Amino acid sequence: MELIVNKLPSPTWSWLRMNQSKLEASVEGEAKLEFEIPKGISYDVLKKDVDEEFSSGVGEEFVKLVEDAGINTHKFFLAPATEVEEALRINLKLEKNENLAGIIELEISEGSSMTLIMDYSAAELACGFAAMQTRIKLGKNSKLRLVQVQRFEGNSKFVNDISSIGAENSYFKLIKLILSGKDTYDGMAVDLIGKNSEFDTEIAYVVEDDNRLDMNYIIKHEGVKTKSCIDVKGVLRDKASKTFRGTIDIKKGAVNASGRENEEVLLIDDDVINKSIPVILCAEEDVEGAHGATIGRLDEEILFYMKSRGIPEEEIYEIMANARIEELCQKIEDEPTIKLVHDFIGGRENA
Repeated sequence: MELIVNKLPSPTWSWLRMNQSKLEASVEGEAKLEFEIPKGISYDVLKKDVDEEFSSGVGEEFVKLVEDAGINTHKFFLAPATEVEEALRINLKLEKNENLAGIIELEISEGSSMTLIMDYSAAELACGFAAMQTRIKLGKNSKLRLVQVQRFEGNSKFVNDISSIGAENSYFKLIKLILSGKDTYDGMAVDLIGKNSEFDTEIAYVVEDDNRLDMNYIIKHEGVKTKSCIDVKGVLRDKASKTFRGTIDIKKGAVNASGRENEEVLLIDDDVINKSIPVILCAEEDVEGAHGATIGRLDEEILFYMKSRGIPEEEIYEIMANARIEELCQKIEDEPTIKLVHDFIGGRENA
């Protein structure tokens, strides 16, 4: 069926064709997930659990598609005042031509902290559809560090939807690496409802061949002194296309809230298509908001400097593209995941 996805909460001029996207998708079963659950985190399987409290960055039609499939929800719970040093690990691998979805729900109680690492991959011969919903509840004074790595080979479509609700003084840090994928639809809906709740994300992506990346991030500030930051760095090459929608929505009553978003896009080839639309919506006066985008090819001075040292131009662009991934990779702070990223990038370079 055809779905409307990644819809801007506040539409812009229709002729820009950026207000929303369309996706043809079906879900035929539950994704096969692998878990590594450290001590201190409880786990349960809920039958067809639907929590209407959460928003969705991808959109209501996608949520209904997954809901109608009747798949289970994998629920993880962290008790109050608990600090788990070892990461909870969740892996998804699409093996063949199959249309699957998975739902993860994570509840972190008051005063607790943990790390979640999610690895999404697809085999080279896979030609299906995979979708993941991740729903997060952050209690008062809780902390979550979430790392997501996407490394899809083949012609598979992938939908990644993250939803979170942050209570007072909660902190949510997201690091995301999108390394490959034929068609990727990436959505996020963050609700900062508690005083001093904070969301911070750093994202790096590489889109190549004729692949497509479609992003829609919506950050709602509802609590007093809430903070958000979206920092995205990407590379487009060959005939790739990318759309970025980033909305910081400061609601009435969110006094002293601050939101910032920034995107840097390196265009390697002439046939790439880039669309960026950073948006700030504001219904409160005493707030701070900033957005910006830097889009283009490498600076001529950098090119000249590196060429003067005998580095071919094609290799210069390759170095700069990998540097953006490596910069964020070093912030993962998990050696197995860093090695996984390095092995994937090295394997593609040697192919």
